[in-house]
Amino acid sequence: MSRARAYLFTIAGATAWGLIGLFVAPLYEHGFTAWEVVAIRGVFTFIMLIIFMSLFFRKQLKTRWQDHLIFAAAGIISIAFF
Repeated sequence: MSRARAYLFTIAGATAWGLIGLFVAPLYEHGFTAWEVVAIRGVFTFIMLIIFMSLFFRKQLKTRWQDHLIFAAAGIISIAFF
């Protein structure tokens, strides 16, 4: 990966992280709990990543069935620590 691309990805990630408040605050105002907001963010992120990867990185979407247990465990642990 080129240095410019790495900087671009870093800036894009920081921008996305900074914009979380624009999406989370209205959810809290509508009465969602913190856990519900986490679930909504996770589902929304999953959908956006699947669409993005389907368009640009289709080959990387292929996984082995054995890896799904690791993916599920990582997701559960990350939400628990969040």
